[in-house]
Amino acid sequence: MDLTTVIGIVAGSILIVVSMAGGGNLGAFVDIPSIMVTLGGTISAILITYPIEKIKGVMTVAKKMLNAGNLDVTPWYSVVQEIATIARRDGLLALEERIPGIEDEFLKRGLQMALDGTRWYAARSC
Repeated sequence: MDLTTVIGIVAGSILIVVSMAGGGNLGAFVDIPSIMVTLGGTISAILITYPIEKIKGVMTVAKKMLNAGNLDVTPWYSVVQEIATIARRDGLLALEERIPGIEDEFLKRGLQMALDGTRWYAARSC
C-alpha cells in the first residue's frame, strides 16, 4: 500500500474523530441501527445486483490495487512523448506503424483502440 494512502486514511480518521469530539457527546454520532441499515443495505444491494463471481473479481482487483506499490511511469514518458509528436505532426493514422515497436501491452492495446476508433464503453468488456 502506498504511504500517501495510509497518511490520507489516518488524517481523515483523525479529522472525523476531532470534529465529533468538538461537537459534544461522541455517542450522539454513532447510531447502530443506522449503521446496520446503511452497510447491510449496501451489501444486500450488491449481492442482489451482481453474481458472486463478479464480486469475487472486484475483491481480487481491489486487493491487487492496494498491494500494487508504486507505478514507475518513467519508461512510458519518452514513448508517449514520441507518440504525441508523431500524432501531431503526421496525424493519428501515422502511429499504426509504430505499434509493433511498443513493448507495454496496455499502451499498445490502448493505442490500437484509438486508431481503430473504438469507443471506451465498447472496450470495457475486453
